[in-house]
Amino acid sequence: MKHTSLWMLLEQARWWAHQVAALRSQLAAVGRGVRDLLLLGRWPPPLQLPPEAHGWTEQVPHGFLCPITHSLMTQPALLWLKSNRTDPTTGRFLSSYHFIHNDNLRKAIEDWVADR
Repeated sequence: MKHTSLWMLLEQARWWAHQVAALRSQLAAVGRGVRDLLLLGRWPPPLQLPPEAHGWTEQVPHGFLCPITHSLMTQPALLWLKSNRTDPTTGRFLSSYHFIHNDNLRKAIEDWVADR
């Protein structure tokens, strides 16, 4: 019985270690992409949210929440990887990954905030 419990704990630890490694890789890519966009000066400013917005977490539509911070997105973006080599807005070929601001999602969040 103790052997099985220990094995299960080790399996869980391996699974969590894999999840942490994957998240670190994603965050590194996000950091590189955001840095690149800021250097190019193409990133729109964050949405201005009212002070009470911090208390809205349970009422916010799931698609408006950042998958990393779990807070209302103020600069929604799309990440286009090497597997998808075409910019969806311009049709231009992408030589590597790029972050693209998600104007449609930003407008939906703006409208939702304004309706509150």
